Amino acid sequence: SSGINAEYGGVGKTLLMREKLRNSQALEGLQVTLNCDNFTDGYVLSNRLHEHMEWKAANYYDPKNSRHLICFIDNLNMAKVEEDGQRTVSETIRQHIDHTFIFNKGTMSMNHLRNTVYNVTCGDGVGLSPRFTRHFAAFLLHYPERDELNHIFTAVIKSTLSSCSINSSKFSELSEDRLSQEEITPDLVGSVIKITIDVQDRLRSMYLPTKERCHYLFTLRTISNIFRNLLVSLKPKDNTAKDLLLLWTHEMECGYSYRMVNTVDKERFQQTFAKSAKKHFAKDDYVNLCTAPEQPLFSSIVGFDAYSGYEGGGEALREYRAMTDSGAVVARMHHNISEFVKHYGSINIELYEDTISLISRVVHVLQNPHDVGHVLLVADGCASVANTVAHLAASILGASVVSPSYSPENPSNYSLSDFCADFTSAIVEAGVKGKKIMFLLQEHEAADPKFLVHVSEYVSSCSVAGLFSAEEQINIGNSLRSDLTQAGISFNHEIAFQFFLKNVQENLRVVMTTSTNNSQLWEWSWRYPSMLNCINVMWLPHWDSIQLLHVSKHHLTGIDGLSKKELNNLGHLLTNLHRATTTSGNFNNINFERFVKKFVEIFLRQRVIVKEKRENLEQSLACIRKVSSHAAVLEARLAREATVLNEKDAGVNNILVQLGRDTAIIEAHKLMLKQQQDKVAQIQQALPQLEIQLKRFESDSKNIRLTIKDTLGQLTSQSLTELRSINKPESHIEDIIVAVIMLLKSPMADLTWNKGGKRLLAGIDRLIELLHAFDENPLPDKALESVTQLLTSYSFSPEFQAKDHSISCVPILSLWVVGVVKYHV
Repeated sequence: SSGINAEYGGVGKTLLMREKLRNSQALEGLQVTLNCDNFTDGYVLSNRLHEHMEWKAANYYDPKNSRHLICFIDNLNMAKVEEDGQRTVSETIRQHIDHTFIFNKGTMSMNHLRNTVYNVTCGDGVGLSPRFTRHFAAFLLHYPERDELNHIFTAVIKSTLSSCSINSSKFSELSEDRLSQEEITPDLVGSVIKITIDVQDRLRSMYLPTKERCHYLFTLRTISNIFRNLLVSLKPKDNTAKDLLLLWTHEMECGYSYRMVNTVDKERFQQTFAKSAKKHFAKDDYVNLCTAPEQPLFSSIVGFDAYSGYEGGGEALREYRAMTDSGAVVARMHHNISEFVKHYGSINIELYEDTISLISRVVHVLQNPHDVGHVLLVADGCASVANTVAHLAASILGASVVSPSYSPENPSNYSLSDFCADFTSAIVEAGVKGKKIMFLLQEHEAADPKFLVHVSEYVSSCSVAGLFSAEEQINIGNSLRSDLTQAGISFNHEIAFQFFLKNVQENLRVVMTTSTNNSQLWEWSWRYPSMLNCINVMWLPHWDSIQLLHVSKHHLTGIDGLSKKELNNLGHLLTNLHRATTTSGNFNNINFERFVKKFVEIFLRQRVIVKEKRENLEQSLACIRKVSSHAAVLEARLAREATVLNEKDAGVNNILVQLGRDTAIIEAHKLMLKQQQDKVAQIQQALPQLEIQLKRFESDSKNIRLTIKDTLGQLTSQSLTELRSINKPESHIEDIIVAVIMLLKSPMADLTWNKGGKRLLAGIDRLIELLHAFDENPLPDKALESVTQLLTSYSFSPEFQAKDHSISCVPILSLWVVGVVKYHV
């Protein structure tokens, strides 16, 4: 008998089929599971079937130990599609059912595989051919209705939690926080289940299926994980209504909000959750407790004193519960960080509120059973934070971190076989040696999508098929022989390998990290949807304003002396600066953290400098106060010195003014000296010619002087007396007398005949002496200039001088004037 289970995604078909196969007594036999992905083809199916077959005769094979084989094909719709649009997996199954044989590509032969039953699940819209579907009994599953989900989870939870009701009259006797004393009631459990189902139903249709929201897989597994974690963490006889509500609110936050990619999506979830809580809770206390903005920290890492070690083992951790004192969690994490540094070197992580909550949640998830114990950390543009969180969580659990031996410098040298070897090594460490192993897979280490084929199978169904050959399985069984004997289990290789797989499930956890800077998450979502549905996705987004403010205050609290208002103002300042820069560049949480640390570093350094300056100023003020008693005595002295200083300043100013003037005069003299030096140079150059001219002039002057002397020798006192006796002389005579007055006296003297001329001729002897002394003193330039202008008149022309005059002194004076001018010029 064979069956097919077709459905819409996320309705629980895989869990339903596995549970049926696990519990059905009528289907005893070997069971093999094949989780289809984008790389699953007919060749993969053939190899998987041959692993559980043994040769009988010719080309005939039967299941091992002569039992029938139940082959569970999960998610057939995700199998590889060939170029012709067909899936070789479905065609291989059809060929096997129709003809009882499968073509073995390795041996190039037809092998008859007998006693095989297929159970297949697939999504809708696959387009399977009628030749394939005619062999199966088809069951179409829809997403359960709310009443069906309510019935299912109510039966499961109420059978686990003990409940009893409290009389309403008893509330008056309770303390103010009555929820911490109120027991869990059936009505409260029913309301919790209804709200969870209502929120799940709304979220399935609220968000558009975009590339960024490819991991928004709100399936039945999501609700199942929420209630499963709730029941595991609660102690039914010791917990109160408050414990239930706080833990349930936290699990709702982790199951839904931790997947959200931005603040808007988270706010829409919070609004939906609050609206549904108000609708179904009968008491406002329940609503206020669940929708309070500040929720307590949940953790399970505080519970033992000694460090458990890094090689596995160690004391078990406490239950996952709300922490009344977060300081104990922080202290425990600081202890683990110090131990990590001792063993593996430095680790760069700051324990903010959201970081502490994230690490606590990762530790709790890794403590869970295999089917819900794996984590995918999506760091929004900051993958290093996710890796740090994973390492710290491993140190808290005492687990060893194993990563692929991938080298970014030589990516081409790392193949699929190398990855399988690394993954197999981690599985052997967990299954044979019993070590707690975290297989940490970063985004660049899974560049080839084929690397995740075996990881997806392990996460989805704990299958390690294809990783171990028959000989390797035998060797693993032999290495576990002593462990089986101690456990009281009879040994055979099949039981030993199942024991090995059980150890792997308990000890090996997969943690994957990626960022939003590439499309790898989107590729994983459509290649391996079952893996993404089974793994716990935790999105580490860019910090919003509130988180940025908390981070700022976390670092600013290290600055002593800041008031609460100053601390708050500085936090808002740094937050606004970061949000302003993120719009113009690629800035992430690490950039903001470094920015705040640098700010605090500079602030503290500058405060030390300011403190030193303040101390110096205080010392200076002390000295000032010490000498202030002498201020009265010094004041008078200072006044006197100020007066003297003012006088000196005035004198200095006068000196400076005089110095400026002298400087100007000196500069003028320098200029004149330069000019004189230029003239001297010119004169020196013309000196030979001037000497010649001087000699000539001296000769001419001598001749002129002799001529004038000779002319004056003809002058008589009688002729001058005659000239003096004239009442009104002619104009020519008057011009001659004017010229004589200018030469003997000044051009400014009285030049008229009646006054100037008569006065000149009054003393004839004195006049004659003055006329003879023409060469004793130089004549003024103004006199020479004025007389020179008169020489152009007729009175001084040779014609006038040659004429006979009645007064003999007239031509003599004319000749004297002309000769004196020539002599002095």
